[in-house]
Amino acid sequence: MLMKFKDVREKGFRERIKLSNAIKLGEISFEIHPLERINITNNTINKRILRENIYSQRDIPPFDRSAVDGYAVKAENTYAASENSPVRLKIIEEIQIGQIANNAISDNAAIQIPTGGVVPKGANSIIMVEDTSRISDTELLIFDKVHPNRNISKKGEDYLKNKLLFKPNYKLRSVDRSILLASGITEINVTKKLNIGIIILGDELIEPWIFLEPGKIPEVNSISLFDLCMNEGWNPKIIGIFNDNYEIITQTIKESIKKYDIIFVSGSTSVGKKDFIPIILNDLGNIIFHGVAMRPGSPVLCAKLSNKIIFGLPGFPTACIIAFLFIIRPILNYYSGFNPNDDLIKIPAKISRNVGSKLGTIDFLRVKLTKDTNDHYLAVPIQISGSGRLSNITESDGIIRIYENSEGLKEGDNVLVELYPF
Repeated sequence: MLMKFKDVREKGFRERIKLSNAIKLGEISFEIHPLERINITNNTINKRILRENIYSQRDIPPFDRSAVDGYAVKAENTYAASENSPVRLKIIEEIQIGQIANNAISDNAAIQIPTGGVVPKGANSIIMVEDTSRISDTELLIFDKVHPNRNISKKGEDYLKNKLLFKPNYKLRSVDRSILLASGITEINVTKKLNIGIIILGDELIEPWIFLEPGKIPEVNSISLFDLCMNEGWNPKIIGIFNDNYEIITQTIKESIKKYDIIFVSGSTSVGKKDFIPIILNDLGNIIFHGVAMRPGSPVLCAKLSNKIIFGLPGFPTACIIAFLFIIRPILNYYSGFNPNDDLIKIPAKISRNVGSKLGTIDFLRVKLTKDTNDHYLAVPIQISGSGRLSNITESDGIIRIYENSEGLKEGDNVLVELYPF
């Protein structure tokens, strides 16, 4: 179900959709992104979304192995050993890492073995070299007893063959590639990486490394969005900065939608006379939602064009980042096949002072975490408004959600601080 389109230019938003409803609309409006099969022997899998059950193809470790440098023995041959009355054993062989012993352990025999070595047949324990004394090439004194299975890593101790390692919709980590390869897995099905084009709109904007002329503003939203996308494991590309021109914007979107799965447009989404994006996207496709009851980030927009996703983000830097984190990121995670209930780390704290809020709007209060004299976390408010001030993101650790049914927080209230995922 789509929102009924309304031209809000020079009128303002009369109605705004709830944040939770906006996310739900975004999730149900698009099919899950296609999958691909990748070879993981030479490719990183960090932050790729798994789309199948993965079972171990072998036991890990694939054999009983020694956990220490020492001697493979029968445990029962050591029970009489002590510092004052050592047991004498015969050394029948010495093996190196990766070698299989030629001999089996018999009574009162020992085979020297390194850490990680294959435990010889007949041995049920490894005695550490520190508890022995080699008195000749073929004789060994044992000064301590060992019990069966001591210092042995058993076959399949880490993972047994056919054990379920990972389930679909899991976001893989760098360390997961090691266990996959160790388990005999070389290819997996994952969601294709999202290819995202970033368009920036604004007559006043200029690249931040260029000398600022009077009236110009350094453009940084493209940088923020690019880096935030990279942090999620997506493939972003900055298309460019464009003036607030209806024809140029329309043509840029038409060309970009052919090349990318998703388009981000920063700027031109609010209620100004030259905020053309809602009009253009309504003409070219369908508006899913526009205007969310949240601060900052209210003018955020989502549209569907040729089965592609277009997001319109506010032009102010803080509003752009908040809209990305708390609307776009959940929708695109779902679209990627990754659907965590909530993957942000939350820290319980107490608010350090009173903070007011507006009924009917969810406020994202930026806060800095400190500790009181009792070593308990305090959340120090930075700002609710101030969507043009990038510093209230860089100076904060996370946000507190003040929900639509609340008029604010009182000093000492218990809160949950959601840490930024970057």
